[in-house]
Order: sequence, then C-alpha cells, then structure tokens
Amino acid sequence: MRTTVLKARVPGQRAIALDFDSTLWDLSRATAREAAAELGRDEDELLAIISAEWGGIDSLGTPEQVMRWFRRCFVIEGMRPHGLLAGVELALAELEAAGYHIVVMTARPDDVIDHVCEFLAEFRAPVHEVRCGFYDKIAECVKEGIDVLVDDKPETIEQAHAGGIRVLTLRWPYNAEVIDRLGIEHTETWTPDFTERLKTLLGPASPLSAPTI
Repeated sequence: MRTTVLKARVPGQRAIALDFDSTLWDLSRATAREAAAELGRDEDELLAIISAEWGGIDSLGTPEQVMRWFRRCFVIEGMRPHGLLAGVELALAELEAAGYHIVVMTARPDDVIDHVCEFLAEFRAPVHEVRCGFYDKIAECVKEGIDVLVDDKPETIEQAHAGGIRVLTLRWPYNAEVIDRLGIEHTETWTPDFTERLKTLLGPASPLSAPTI
C-alpha cells in the first residue's frame, strides 16, 4: 500500500473514508467504453453486463484483456474524459468546509497513486489523503479511528457492517442484494441529503467544534 498525504490530519479530527471507483468516479462506464472499443460492441450493452454483478467484466474477455481495460482506466488519460460522478465535487467541498479529514481508500494498484492524486486535483476535489493498493480497508479504518466508510464493493460492505464500521454506498445493480439484505443506507447519486446524512453520522469534526452546554 502507498499513501500520499496532501493535508495532515489534526489530532482529534474526525475522518471519513471514501472508495474511489464507482463511488467518486464511474469505473463501470469507463471499462465498458474500453471494452467496446476493443471488441467492436455496443458500449451500453457491455455496461449492463459489467454492472449486473460484481466481476461481470470477466465474462467479456481473457484475463489479459480485462487487465488491459482496467489499466487504461487507471491512468489520468483514461480517467479525465469521465470526470467525477455527479454531485461529488459539491459533497467533498461541504465535507471539507465542515472540517472533516477526507481519505480516499482505493484498491487500485499502488503504482497509479500519482494518477489518482492528479485527477482529484484537476477536478478540484478536496481530498486530504489517498491510499492505493491491496490492503484491508476495515483494518485501516479501525487503526485510523475512522468509523464512517462509503464503498460500493459488496464484500467490503459486508465486512464493514460486521466489523462495526458505519458503511454507506451508492446503489448499483451488483450491490443491491447486500444493501437490501443488511439494510445499508445508500443513494442512487450524490445528493445534498446524502452529504448531510454523512455529516450527521460523523458528528462534530473535532472536539473543539462540538457544541458546549
């Protein structure tokens, strides 16, 4: 795992962890476009296959092809055309203005962390820390005292729920079953109401910002 700290966390500051792919940025659409260009197939048709279940993209090509599509999406040139998901820039700005430390935790290979940071800066996403690589997100949240996580992966949602981390998510076809089974709070898109809910769950950004009696 590699970590880039863009702004240090203040002692006692509350933090929120956010996944990157399919939480802040539309990986399904991006990989569908790459696959469609290479296979000569309809992009929306492939998007439906990719979104239907976790790992759906594996049915579209060989492991080498699938890895190639992902790698193209993991560099700034492949990320830039898609931008942030709707509502993300405003949500992050509001979380920062409220005083929270914003950590992006992604399972992307750690050698693309500079591309992730460049993309977030280019699209003016106020993020304070980026972690890339294959690691246990739940263990990292526990170690860092982070008890609110936004992540779309069904397995991560289940692990967070079981581990006492408050997990919320964007709803996609591939995570609908776990959302409904566990009663996970979710949204279809980043909305002001969803951001307010995150702020409510997080509570005061620091002990100094807590109301006094």
